[in-house]
Amino acid sequence: MTIHIERGVVASAEDAEARLREDGFTFFTGPLPKRAMEETHWHEIDVVIAAVEGSFRLKDGSTGEVHIVEAGDWTLTPGGTLHAFAADAPSTVVVGFSEAIAPAALEAFPASELPDAERSSPRVESPEWLGEEKPSG
Repeated sequence: MTIHIERGVVASAEDAEARLREDGFTFFTGPLPKRAMEETHWHEIDVVIAAVEGSFRLKDGSTGEVHIVEAGDWTLTPGGTLHAFAADAPSTVVVGFSEAIAPAALEAFPASELPDAERSSPRVESPEWLGEEKPSG
């Protein structure tokens, strides 16, 4: 499994919310503060992040690729996909989930807990990628 990115398809928060609603996702819109970061982890459900303002880095744990996600971009991280993110500046995002979930169901599992049969990458990555100067994207 790998992260999918559509570039320049989100016109506004309302646009992203309408698309998520149409696809049956639950969602919230809010800030991604400067220095927000999640180390490599995975979820049981699909997660969409639509960038409305600003940008952030999203690492695909299956390929090691670091993507720069900018305002207007739409990302889909399938359930079971190792990933991490970091924000260098404040951003506004719409985050969608493939199921109507209670807060406890949004749990992010450490990379080490991904079942071997579903593991996209045999390596458990440390957050050292945050210091990379030349991410792809």
